[in-house]
Amino acid sequence: GHASTSIGYGVGLKEAMRRGHGEDGHVVAVVGDGAMTGGVAFEAVQNAGGRGTPIVVLLNDNGMSIAPNVGALSRQFNRIRLNPKLWHAREDFEGGLTRLPAGIGAAFERVGPHVKESLKAFWAPGLWWEELDFAYIGVIDGHDVRALRLALRDALAAERPVVVHAATVKGKGFAPAEEGGLEGMEKWHAAKPKSIANGRAAAKSTAKPSAPAPPQYTQVFGEALVRECQRDERVLGITAAMNSGTGLNILQRELPDHYFDVGIAEQNAVLLAAGLALQGAKPVAAIYSTFLQRAYDQIVHDVCLQ
Repeated sequence: GHASTSIGYGVGLKEAMRRGHGEDGHVVAVVGDGAMTGGVAFEAVQNAGGRGTPIVVLLNDNGMSIAPNVGALSRQFNRIRLNPKLWHAREDFEGGLTRLPAGIGAAFERVGPHVKESLKAFWAPGLWWEELDFAYIGVIDGHDVRALRLALRDALAAERPVVVHAATVKGKGFAPAEEGGLEGMEKWHAAKPKSIANGRAAAKSTAKPSAPAPPQYTQVFGEALVRECQRDERVLGITAAMNSGTGLNILQRELPDHYFDVGIAEQNAVLLAAGLALQGAKPVAAIYSTFLQRAYDQIVHDVCLQ
């Protein structure tokens, strides 16, 4: 499917199996942390949790989609991923409560799960999933194949909604991407032909071109939008996690107050533009035609009819 759709597919597959349709089996929906910024992923999570659909969601968390992730959910994932002390903190914390001295631990056991859950909710990872009736396993090193297989085995055996949170590095094994930080990961997201040689970045040609290459349309658009924003303060640029792909990275760098990135959420990008326009702003939502298919309803109902 497209970005953010795998969990919904998984719920449909497993619910059909539960009713005896087609071949029975286990269902694992693989979704990236970038794709979790799309609304349809949240719709499927609440559906699976509400129905108790026994699927496993493997959350591949690398802080990236095509470009670095944005938004509050990304910040929460970063907090968990970048702090190893939190990786297995939930289980350790819950067990530690019952081991407190002077009868305190026994008291926690007597008052039941509510106090423990309230205390854990202040900082323990995975509580968001657990509040939606998913069991949470994580954070797993996604490059440790054995650890990942063991986690998936346990998740599948649970026969309930489970999320396995795996931390990975985008471009793992290819040094120019892995060592280049977020910029390197973004640059090598889609490598052009002949850009890689012997596992490394191919050497750039030293031959001088006969004529200077014309500027790319993306660059022309990005620079033109900056000029429009400078000419009219009402002009604003909106992207759905495609800042460099659309040229809005130029606006992001030059005039960040005129720039919005809503994540992989084209519906919200168009809705945001519609609300801005109704208040007199002049929004420009730059979206690839491939990805605009997710926002047809908003174009009709929230732009054209308004």
